[in-house]
Amino acid sequence: AYESSLEPVLVDRNDYQTFKGWAASWAQQTGIDLKLPDQLKAPREKYRRYRVVNKWLVEDGFTQTVHLEFRSNKQKQIKPGDLLAIQPTPTEEPRLYSVGKLSNGNLFLAVKKHPYGKVSSLLYQLSIGDSFKGAHRESTHFRFPHTAPKVIMIANGTGVGPFVGMVNDQASHVP
Repeated sequence: AYESSLEPVLVDRNDYQTFKGWAASWAQQTGIDLKLPDQLKAPREKYRRYRVVNKWLVEDGFTQTVHLEFRSNKQKQIKPGDLLAIQPTPTEEPRLYSVGKLSNGNLFLAVKKHPYGKVSSLLYQLSIGDSFKGAHRESTHFRFPHTAPKVIMIANGTGVGPFVGMVNDQASHVP
């Protein structure tokens, strides 16, 4: 049986420096020469400013969800189901959110507020007229099927954003 004299450490999946410190302690204890890079190399992304044009809150007695309608002056051709990477701080890993697109061309997110969530709290605190930075990531795997005669969509509350966009997009193709 394996035993460790190291105390347990909670490592947020987006906190590389905490993980790196734990790994150095583990390497020293085990005598294994473990080499980790100083920083993780994330893909270089172009972050753009998005401005909130509408916001509404949904509270069901258990959770709080913020619905944001937003846009950018330099908005790329974002499709429903694409991802928006949002960093809590410039040194932290971005969180990814599936984006919906409304019939007026604005983008849409539905985000559940987590008690210790950095980005969900940031988004929850935004007001109409405020802005935030995000980077578009194309998603080719989460698209509305064009050849299916019928589609069943299942989402867990905050996952409705891309489906709202997909339904709006399909409605624009129906005569």
